[in-house]
Amino acid sequence: MQLRTVCAFTFFAFRNGNHYADAFHPIANTRTTSHRLNHPSRAKQNFLIGNNYFFLEEQHRIPTSPYLSTKRSTSALNGVISPLVVWTASITATSKILSSIGYSVLHTSIGPKAFGNILDDDAVKVLSKLIYWIFQPCFLFCTVASTMNTTYQDGIGGLSHDTLVLMPLAALIQVGLGSIMAKVLTTKHFSLRSLLLGLDGNDDDGANDVSMCITFANSGPLPLILSHALFEGELLSDVTACISFYLLLWSPLFWSFGKAILGLSKGTHDNNEESFVNGIKLFLNPPVLGSISGVAAGSSPLVQSAILMDDSYFRPFFEILSNLGSAYLPAAVLVLGGSIVQNKESTTPKSDWQKSSSSGSQLRTIATLVVTRFVLSPMIAFAIVKYFCMTNLVEDVRTQAIVAFTLLLEGSMPPAQNSIILLQLSDKRDRAENMAKLLSFMYAISAIPVTVLISFSLASSDIMQFQQ
Repeated sequence: MQLRTVCAFTFFAFRNGNHYADAFHPIANTRTTSHRLNHPSRAKQNFLIGNNYFFLEEQHRIPTSPYLSTKRSTSALNGVISPLVVWTASITATSKILSSIGYSVLHTSIGPKAFGNILDDDAVKVLSKLIYWIFQPCFLFCTVASTMNTTYQDGIGGLSHDTLVLMPLAALIQVGLGSIMAKVLTTKHFSLRSLLLGLDGNDDDGANDVSMCITFANSGPLPLILSHALFEGELLSDVTACISFYLLLWSPLFWSFGKAILGLSKGTHDNNEESFVNGIKLFLNPPVLGSISGVAAGSSPLVQSAILMDDSYFRPFFEILSNLGSAYLPAAVLVLGGSIVQNKESTTPKSDWQKSSSSGSQLRTIATLVVTRFVLSPMIAFAIVKYFCMTNLVEDVRTQAIVAFTLLLEGSMPPAQNSIILLQLSDKRDRAENMAKLLSFMYAISAIPVTVLISFSLASSDIMQFQQ
C-alpha cells in the first residue's frame, strides 16, 4: 500500500515536470520575465496547467489570475494598490493551503471509504523521509543555485550583492530573537508556561512545540505566493531574489537548530569527540547540504557552464533535480493533512500536551501564538528594517523599499509547516498530529492578520511606486 501511494504520488508530481522547469529559476534572467509578459497566451497556459497542482507554480511564476491581473496593473501604474487586491491575494494564498490540506484529509481514515485510506501513518512517514532526503534538498539546491548563478552573472534588477547579503543576516537576527522570545514565554519560572500556554510545568514536549512555532515562520511558500500575487516584472524578480537569499540561512537554521528546539537531537556527553561528531551530523543534514551545494554551484563559473546554462551538456541533470524538487511542496501538504488524523490503532499514550489540548486550554496557546507571530514578530522585522536604513546599509530608495517590504513580509507569516516533517521523521506521531491540528487552526485564522500586515508593509515601504 505504501509503495503504491508513493509511486502514484511521484507519477502525479512528475508527469508534467516540464511545466515546472522554470519554477526553480525564480530570477533566472530578466529576459525570461519579459518574454512571459509579452506572451500572454503562454502565461495563461502555464497558469491553467499549474493551477491543478496545489500552489507550487505560483512560487516563481508571473501571476495570471484573471481576478488579479487587471486591477493590479491599473493600480500599480498609479503607485497604489487596491485593498481588495491585498485581501484577495492573502485569502487566496491561505485558502489554497487549507483546501489542499482538506483534500489530503479525505484520503485518511476519516475520509470516505472510496478514497481508500491510502494516507495512513506509514504512508505519511514514507513521504516525510522522501521530503527530508530527496525532495527538499533538490528544491533548495535548484533554487539557490539559480539565484546565485543570476547574481554572479547579470545582477538582479537594481539590487547589488551587498544588499542581497543582508537578507541572510536578517534571517539570523529574526530567528535568534524569536528563539529568545520563545525561551522566555515557555519558561517554567513564574508559572508562565501554565499561565500563557495552559501546559503543565513539566511538559517539555509541549513547550518545545510551541517554541518551534514562535521561532520559525513560513518563510518560503507563503511569501513567494503573496509577492507573485502583488507584483510583476522586474520588481517581482527583485523581491523573489531577496526571499531566496533570506532562505539561504533560514533553511539550514530550520533543519538543524529547529531540530534541537524540538528536542529531537541525539547528543551525548560521554566524550567530547562523539559529542562533536553528533553536532556535525545535526547541522550537515540533507536540506542543509542542498543549500550549501546550491551556493557552491551557483557561484562557481565552472559548474555554471556545466549544468546551469541552457545549452550545457549536463543541463538534463539539473532538470532532473528540478523535477524531483517540484514534488516538495505537494508532499509537504500531504504530510500536513495526513498528520492531522491519528491512526485509530495507535497505542502511544497521549502526552500532557495533547491532554491539555483536549481540555480546551489550547486556546491560550493559540492566543499566545497569534500575539507572537502577528504582533511581536512584525515589530522585530520593523526594527531590523529601521536599523538597516539608519546605518545606511541600504542607501538606494528603491532598494530600501524592496528590502523593507521583504523583511516585513517575512515577519508576518504563520508558523512553518515543515515542523511536522521533523516530528514525523523522529517517529513522534502524537506530537506531529497535535502540531498539524494547531497549524491548521493557525493558518485558518491567519488570513485577517496577514492581510492587515501586508497592507502595513505596502504602505510603510512605499514599494508600489516602483511597480511599472
